[in-house]
Amino acid sequence: MLRLRGCGCAASKPARQPSVRLPTEGRASSVRRTQQTDECKTALFEATTDDWLPPKEKHVLTIVRLAGEEKTAAQVDAELTKRLQACRSSASATVAAKALLVLRRVASAGHVASLSQAVRELAAVCCEPQGRHAQGEYVSECAGFMRALCQWSGVGTLRDADGHAGRAWASRTVRELAAELPRLQGLTAVALECASLGCSTNGALQALRVEIVEDALCLFRLEANAAATLQAGLMALPLAAVAARGGGALELLETFMMHARRAVALHGALADDVSGAQPTAGLDAVLERRRLWPSPSATSAHAEAPARARDDGGDSDDGGGRGAVSAVSALTSDDGWGMNRSPLPVPLMEEVCSSSSRSLSWRTTSSVSSKHEIATSSVSSEHEIDTSSVSSKHEIATSSVSSKHEIATLCATLSATDDPRWPPMASDGL
Repeated sequence: MLRLRGCGCAASKPARQPSVRLPTEGRASSVRRTQQTDECKTALFEATTDDWLPPKEKHVLTIVRLAGEEKTAAQVDAELTKRLQACRSSASATVAAKALLVLRRVASAGHVASLSQAVRELAAVCCEPQGRHAQGEYVSECAGFMRALCQWSGVGTLRDADGHAGRAWASRTVRELAAELPRLQGLTAVALECASLGCSTNGALQALRVEIVEDALCLFRLEANAAATLQAGLMALPLAAVAARGGGALELLETFMMHARRAVALHGALADDVSGAQPTAGLDAVLERRRLWPSPSATSAHAEAPARARDDGGDSDDGGGRGAVSAVSALTSDDGWGMNRSPLPVPLMEEVCSSSSRSLSWRTTSSVSSKHEIATSSVSSEHEIDTSSVSSKHEIATSSVSSKHEIATLCATLSATDDPRWPPMASDGL
């Protein structure tokens, strides 16, 4: 029997609703991974665009955040490796400089372990022989420095050179320093070389240089702490360890002095750049944070030195020993630039303190007496010299006359003998 729609004799069934499938956990995870991959690709692309502007900070921070997350760290490494693989020609120096800056920021944040592929790729950056130019050469040298730095165990704590990392190097034993200092000095030498680049119109290269400048100042500070510890224990080393070639204590200290001269020159150039008409962007903040002379941490280091000396078995503060130096170590003098000089060395400080307790009248009397003695001695010496000179001249003249008379007599005698063995001689032959 046919049933008509809308007929009241039979109840109509409700319309069937389409079923909605909820996403499973696997699909949700896949969606998140896709979103994170897109975020990583977008941030890296925006941070390494081929223009002369430095990377935008928000894109760099996004990459650093993703590199610190376990689920996205491998993706950052893969995308950064692809970007570096496209920078083997010097024509891509600008893109390579931005990629190096991003890599350095990730490493300084403590995520260098997740950049294994990208670090290996640094060896080929801007290394193709075709079309090489100055910017490509500089970026290639910076890539080599980055590779060596990322393979160094202390890269994660380098930017803490003013804190725990610096104190750790200062507290190492001399034997540990002899083993670890050569590699630190190698990194310092390359960093100082890369940081010495002059001003450039390429903002990407300038941003990369600012990063390396901070590395160079931090590396030199660590080297200075290590050299101070090594010099303090120099006299306790055996002679072979002091004079050995290729890692001896003297050789390490000589290398440090060479780096110190380069660091002084770099520090002066950076100060001139910051105070110039067109300072490099970001360099003033780095110099304020990492300045070497005067060093912000030097005051605390000098203040702790007397205490360390006493702890190491130095003389106690009994009023007359080396412990008394702590009472006068606060004496400083204004150097004319609104800053205090470092405390004087111990012998000179003791001499200054002892001489300051003497009266001014004693110094004046001593000075007058000394001047009188010097004047009297000078007059006496001049009189003796004049007398001696006259006497010597008289003796020389008398001796000359006597010699001439004897020679003339001898000539006359020989002429009178007519001895054929002696030829005739004139009496005034001399």
